[in-house]
Amino acid sequence: MQPDSTIRLLRREELDETKWVACIEKAGNNLIYGQQYYLDAATENWWALVAGDYKTVMPLTWRRKHFFSYLYQPLWCQQLGLFSSTPVSTELTAAFLRKAKTYFTYGEICLNYANPIAASRNRNNYILPLSNDYVLIRQQYNENLNRNLKKAATAGLLYEQSTNFAGSIDFFRSNYENRIAINESDWTTLHSICKHLQGRNQLLVRSAVVDNQVLSSCLVLRDQHRLYLLIIATNEKGKTVAASHFIIDRLIQEFQGQHLLLDFEGSDVPGIERFYAGFGASNQPYFFYGWNQLPFPFRWVKPRYL
Repeated sequence: MQPDSTIRLLRREELDETKWVACIEKAGNNLIYGQQYYLDAATENWWALVAGDYKTVMPLTWRRKHFFSYLYQPLWCQQLGLFSSTPVSTELTAAFLRKAKTYFTYGEICLNYANPIAASRNRNNYILPLSNDYVLIRQQYNENLNRNLKKAATAGLLYEQSTNFAGSIDFFRSNYENRIAINESDWTTLHSICKHLQGRNQLLVRSAVVDNQVLSSCLVLRDQHRLYLLIIATNEKGKTVAASHFIIDRLIQEFQGQHLLLDFEGSDVPGIERFYAGFGASNQPYFFYGWNQLPFPFRWVKPRYL
């Protein structure tokens, strides 16, 4: 068991970036969200809990309100939690959470898929290995997906690569902004993430186009292990010709045979869940965990999760 006393809190400016990078790179649960450059772009403030000589680390993304600092899950950062070069046990996860609670009396966070903990809630995340040839991957597609790909094939869709992430974000906003709760600062953060990741050659912009008109567009992040489907949007015309099915299928074709996972980044919405599963993707759930130790009367402003 990890003694709580060996876990220390470090502010962002106190972190040894070289050791942080080495820990994330060695971690079996390596995810782009844990990289310091991603956290810098995606969060307002972050500190970290560190055990030993950066053997295990846990980013802490925080805000301050009503004189209290609290942990939250950044919108464009699906899952964080513990990253370690050795398997993460429930005891180790619990020790880190106990330490986090000594500094933050309120928290709503998402632990990554390799962080088992009691009293958490599973959230769905679908992944698809791309190491096989496309022919073998295609054999996993369900009947509905194959039917939609036939429809897309008759529509004359073109698969286009681009560097225009701002155009893809604008397309997403124009088609979904009225349906989802995203404030202006979140859009600014998304631009910041994309600009930074594009500078590192880790951002892909892909679109389905007919007659120079975009029908579907997606932004995909890339590291050495995964492709992350950060956002995907399809307009009404695109829905009639299965443009979203087409664009993901072509992304799979583009990266077939590579030792990568296509990470669909969700979802708990049944229709979206079925859509991702239709590609033969499997569920790799991560864990929502919350606590409320705020003093009265602030405790009743937010729900008590545990």
